[in-house]
Amino acid sequence: MRFDDTTGAAHVTFSEALVTLLTNTRRLESLGIRLTSTLQQQLAAARRLHRHGLVLHQVADFYNELSTRILPCHKSMLLADAQAFESVLLAPRDGGGRAVTWDNAPAVEGYVRRLQAAVQQLTDRNRFCDAGGCTECILCIVCVDTHEESTLLAQAHPTQTYKHPPSRQLQLWHASMVERIASLLTTDLLRNKEAWAAGVKELRAMFASTELQGFGRAAQGAWRLHIDYQLYKALQVQYCQVCLCGESDCA
Repeated sequence: MRFDDTTGAAHVTFSEALVTLLTNTRRLESLGIRLTSTLQQQLAAARRLHRHGLVLHQVADFYNELSTRILPCHKSMLLADAQAFESVLLAPRDGGGRAVTWDNAPAVEGYVRRLQAAVQQLTDRNRFCDAGGCTECILCIVCVDTHEESTLLAQAHPTQTYKHPPSRQLQLWHASMVERIASLLTTDLLRNKEAWAAGVKELRAMFASTELQGFGRAAQGAWRLHIDYQLYKALQVQYCQVCLCGESDCA
C-alpha cells in the first residue's frame, strides 16, 4: 500500500508475478493438469496473500471515501474513531512493533485483522446509508428566504430521501431529527403549540440518547448547531404563514 503525496489517497497494487502465478495455475487446473506438492504450497500462500490484498484494497477505498461518507456536522463526533483507524492504516506493524512485510504471512494476517477491527469500529459508530450514499434532505440544503421556497419546503416528503434500517445509529438519529422537524413544517404553530413543544422535547431527548452512546455534548456542537438551523427554518415557514394569514384577514 502506498499513499499519494499530493492527494493523500491510499493505493494498493499487486505484484505482477503473483497475478501471473494465480492466473496460469488456474488455467492448468482447468485443463486437469496435476500440480506438484511444492507448487501447491506456493499457490496456497499466493492465494492467502491475494486474499489479504483484496481486503487491503477495500480498506483503501473506505479510507479514500471516508470524508464523503460522514456528514460534516458529525465529523467532530467521530474524530477519535477516525484517528484510531488512520493510526493503524498508516503504521503497518506487527505485535512486536516491527514493520509488516509480505513475506511474513502471520504478520500480514494480524495487520489485516486490526485494520478490519478499526474499520468496523468506525462503521458501527457511523452507519452509512443504503447503496447510493447518504443524500442531504431538502431541509438541510434549501435556505428558506421567500414564501415560495417555504411552500416548496413544507410540501417535501422527507421519508423519500432517507432510507435507514432499524440498526443504523448516528445517521439514523440525524434522519429522525430531520424528519421530526419536517413534520413541524405543516404543524400550525398557533393552533398546535403543544405539538411544537413535544417536537422540541423529542429532539432534546434524541441528543441526550446520543450522549449515552458515547458522543459527548462538546463533540455534538456542530451537529446541534446544524439541527438548530433546520428548526429555525421550520419556524420561519410558520411565521411566514402567520403573516400571510394576517394580511388576508386585513384584506
